[in-house]
Amino acid sequence: MRQRGVEYVVLPEAAYGRFVYADPSTVTPALTEGAAHYHFAKNRAYFSNLIDPNNPEIEEVVRFESQAGVRGASIAIYRLR
Repeated sequence: MRQRGVEYVVLPEAAYGRFVYADPSTVTPALTEGAAHYHFAKNRAYFSNLIDPNNPEIEEVVRFESQAGVRGASIAIYRLR
């Protein structure tokens, strides 16, 4: 992203939650083997690194939490350092 001039990333939790928080063996049997497993693991590693608070290359600028009773996930804005 940095090579393309990206400075900020707007990331809804809905975009990464299924990879970061899900147990692949409980999501679907297809995610435990083959190409689907590879892509799931690749996406999980990518998003886990991207939102890691200890990652020195990115910082969370602001997070908008969804309110109780309101449909939708939180959205965060990250700045690439």
